[in-house]
Amino acid sequence: MLVAHAELDYLAPARIGDVLVVGCRIAWFGSKSLRFDLAVWDETTQAAVVRGHEIYVTVDATTFRPKPVPEFFKEAVDRLQGPVGSASD
Repeated sequence: MLVAHAELDYLAPARIGDVLVVGCRIAWFGSKSLRFDLAVWDETTQAAVVRGHEIYVTVDATTFRPKPVPEFFKEAVDRLQGPVGSASD
């Protein structure tokens, strides 16, 4: 997979000693891509620190041409985090 797009919004400062929680989930699958939603928040205050997303494209390892997201990968994600929507949802 290759990163096609990355976007982060820094919402609040974090300081040495803060306990931060990092969350990541796959929001949707396209035919040849997928989107990760990302979040970082302060464990004590629950305040959002960072929010963003990344879009990855699945590619052939030799040619680097886009290829469909493998079904086994989609099934594994569904088992781990629950059903995922499609890019058109």
